[in-house]
Amino acid sequence: MENNTIKCPFCLKESQRGVHVCTGCMATVLYGAYPGWYATVIIVLSFGLSILIGMSAGMAWATISLPIIFAVAFIAGKVIFADNVVFRRRM
Repeated sequence: MENNTIKCPFCLKESQRGVHVCTGCMATVLYGAYPGWYATVIIVLSFGLSILIGMSAGMAWATISLPIIFAVAFIAGKVIFADNVVFRRRM
């Protein structure tokens, strides 16, 4: 059986999955959000792979491969982090 509740890390109130605002502390709830480090890793790896492709196959292939690498990485991220729930609270 699947757990259909989420717990706010700020106020520890449990809410039904699918709410957009915590009913306890009014924190914003984001579903499927990427962690902050993921974008940095993807950018660094994409440029690194693009440079390697450019050195081995020519610079034209490097400019073509960069958007393809970005697209594949962010689509993979959507699949990997689909169940990720992030709470954001304004100070």
